[in-house]
Amino acid sequence: MTSSDVRLTGREPAVDVEAIGSVVRLLCHVRLAVLALGVLDAVVSGTLTGVALTFSVLAVPFSYVPARTWQRRGDQLSRSGVLLAADLVITAIVVWVTPEFEPMVMYAAATVALFGAAVGFQLAVVMAAPIALLVLVSINEAPDEPHWALVTGAPVVVVAMAWAGSRIGAGLRAQASIAHELRHVQADRAATLERVRMARDLHDTVAGDLAGIVMLTQALTRQLRDTSAQDSVQDLAAQLESACGAAHTATRFALGELRRASEPPHLMLATLCRQWSERTEIAVDAEIDDGLASLAAAAADDLRSILLEALENVRRHAGAGLVTVRATWDDDDDVVRLVVTDDGRGLMADPGTELELLVPQDGQEHFGLLGIRERAALHGGDVRVTGRPGRGTSVDVRLQQEKEAVR
Repeated sequence: MTSSDVRLTGREPAVDVEAIGSVVRLLCHVRLAVLALGVLDAVVSGTLTGVALTFSVLAVPFSYVPARTWQRRGDQLSRSGVLLAADLVITAIVVWVTPEFEPMVMYAAATVALFGAAVGFQLAVVMAAPIALLVLVSINEAPDEPHWALVTGAPVVVVAMAWAGSRIGAGLRAQASIAHELRHVQADRAATLERVRMARDLHDTVAGDLAGIVMLTQALTRQLRDTSAQDSVQDLAAQLESACGAAHTATRFALGELRRASEPPHLMLATLCRQWSERTEIAVDAEIDDGLASLAAAAADDLRSILLEALENVRRHAGAGLVTVRATWDDDDDVVRLVVTDDGRGLMADPGTELELLVPQDGQEHFGLLGIRERAALHGGDVRVTGRPGRGTSVDVRLQQEKEAVR
């Protein structure tokens, strides 16, 4: 394989329960208000029973807690089958024991709308069915003969509220997702423009000055050689020329990096692999998931730095002829995974050795691997290094990430 062997593969985004926080709080407040009005009305009319009061009080936390903590615990609350089932049971009992019809239907409708927004239409309909049935039974057992429209309409309204809640929830999630993507697109664009500005300024100032200094040091070296200056002076001039040349090369490299940072992350990684292979003449087989195009700028920068450091470790220590690079996105766990494997001399350590103790055969410490681990830790990730002498080395990096907007 050569550096041109780069394959791009693909994938898609997730949503946030915090987006429905406003409608959840609204429906919870409606339920609390209905409970208060129902109890007050029953007290005034003299129909309040101890059972109705008890279960009305027990129902309060199921509205108060989500209204107060949804932004922090919304995901836990919406995924807790126990809490949802308990809320359903309490709602059913409140509907059954409430002496007044209007609060009963309003509370039931607000509850199923809340279920629809939190857990989706299908599950909300399943949960709404017993409540609608109880509403129907309560209407038929009322002392006054109910109108046929009321008998058929009230349960339908309860089920319809489940659909309405689910549609509102889906709409809010979609809106929040679009807003979230737009913010990151704007942030990434601002970061790209800033990099381009820095590259332009660096080119116009430091890079130009260093190019001039390199020419001066070259002229100085030639003049000292022509005038037969002392060998120590010529050696010093040669060292100065070499240092200035290295600084100029590094500056030009930094300029290229700043310019390339405007590429989408998956293309940036592919370009890095190809150019590194051309520069080192070490073959690279790279497969880059094009879903990485939606990485946020900070994560993309760190992932690129991790890849570059891993490749540089191969160049400095491995003596490899082939490097395999795999960069993927795990949809299930939102994990970005980068695996860099070489066929070189391997590590002088057993698998599982701490990174601080890893020492290659040339006796130099792997500070680069420690830098990789530190960058991974910034994104909730980790690094695993495996390999044996003569059998190559594999660096497996995992970053916890959420997909952002495609640039």
